[in-house]
Amino acid sequence: MTNHHTHSSRCHELMTQISMYIDDELEAHLCAELERHLADCVDCRIILNTTQKTIELYRRHYRLGSVALPPAIESRLRQALADAGYTSPGDE
Repeated sequence: MTNHHTHSSRCHELMTQISMYIDDELEAHLCAELERHLADCVDCRIILNTTQKTIELYRRHYRLGSVALPPAIESRLRQALADAGYTSPGDE
């Protein structure tokens, strides 16, 4: 297994592509490179899985018209999604 600390700059570089990967918009060769990295890097797999779950919860919230999130939580969620390269439905 890859030592995360020795590859932290590589992890960061690949994780900047995570939103395109999740949206199936990443070029095939980059997608394959990211998947090879994910196979060996537990930390990056955790980031990917957490990001995917967060996006799904966010989308489900808006799709179902659920009860509004408390403002502080919604603000943190919007910021996390923006940091991951996503925009909210009203920002597009």
